[in-house]
Amino acid sequence: MRFDAANRFYVILIDKEHPFDSWKLKRNVNLLKEAIKNKIAAFHSDNLNKVSFYWYKTGRTYDCYSELLFICK
Repeated sequence: MRFDAANRFYVILIDKEHPFDSWKLKRNVNLLKEAIKNKIAAFHSDNLNKVSFYWYKTGRTYDCYSELLFICK
């Protein structure tokens, strides 16, 4: 079993016309590049989501930060 409490950046791809084909958007490099560039330009650390979770194997609570980017076509 893997464990990692590192920070995360999630990219969620949504094709509104063909939802089951959303995964194909990962091939659209221009769409991804533009959306990620805009997200980074507007980034501010105060907007990060803090996640706290308890890991039973170590008996410790861990904190990490995450950010979501929705890319819709």
